[in-house]
Order: sequence, then structure tokens, then C-alpha cells
Amino acid sequence: MTTEKDFSAQLPNGQMFAFWEVEQTYERELHVDHQHPHASDQNDGAPARPFRTINAAAQAATPGTRVLIHAGTYRETVQPARGGLGPEKMISYEAYQGEEVIIKASVEVKDFKPSVGWRLFRGFRDAPPSLEGVKVWEIALNPEDFKGYNPFCAVNILHDRLFIEYDKTDMTPYLNRRS
Repeated sequence: MTTEKDFSAQLPNGQMFAFWEVEQTYERELHVDHQHPHASDQNDGAPARPFRTINAAAQAATPGTRVLIHAGTYRETVQPARGGLGPEKMISYEAYQGEEVIIKASVEVKDFKPSVGWRLFRGFRDAPPSLEGVKVWEIALNPEDFKGYNPFCAVNILHDRLFIEYDKTDMTPYLNRRS
């Protein structure tokens, strides 16, 4: 029987690094499961009454709390209300028992409707043949989906444009209006 020494913690001078990490213990656990039939952000986070969103759990979590997130894709922005107090009183966010959890701060929109009043061309009374049958679709965006950052309000190009070689750069992507 051979035992091999673990050299993964060996320092360049040959000494072994003394890890300070300790086994984590938590005073309470909160569950998030948006697929649970009784999930609600007004729940207490118990396994039978999980939160629907991670952000709701992040608002309820206090130092010494482990947030267990059940499988699924969560389309939300998580903004924790507070942090831990040190290695012994952390707030931990973990996938529940190795389940696959995906967090996307994006919103799926499906309720597009045909737009009215758009002109896709200038100077023509009738649409050019290449634009016949083209429709513009629209949707009203909910401002709550852009907490703190709205990409549709961003400038397309930096104000300091001295680095751009205008004669070599196609400026069209930078100057297009975002809508």
C-alpha cells in the first residue's frame, strides 16, 4: 500500500501552506425554487415554502445564512442587501445538491405587436420592392427590468474619439440610433 503526499499546498520554499479555511456551518438555510408549486417571494424560504426568486432570498439572508437554489434558469438581477461578517458568518449562495442553476439578468419578451406609423424608407411614396412585406414589431419595455442600467440609453461611442481613425473605420455601428 503506497500513500502519495499531496503537494498541491506546497510553497516554493518547500513548506506546506496552512489553510485557514474551516468547515462552514450555517445558522439557517433559505430555499429558492421557482418551479415549486407554492413558491412565492412572500414565503419564509423553508423547503416546503421556498422563495420564487434568488433576489428575495438575498434580501432575507443575514450573516450565517446559506441560500440553496434549486434547479432552473433564473432571469433576474440579484442584489444582496448585506454581506457576511467573516469566514465564520458568511452568506453563501449554492446550487441545491449539485443541481444545475443558471442565472441570467435577461428578460424574455413574447408579446410583440405590429407597429403602426413607421417609415422604413425616405423619398418614396410606395415601398421599394426590397421592402415590400417588411413589418416592424414593437413592445413596451418595463422600466423595472432595467434596475440601474438601461442599454437602450447608452451612448454608442465614447466622447473621447481621438483614437478612432475615421478614414479606416466604418462608423455606421457607432452612429446608429438605438431603439
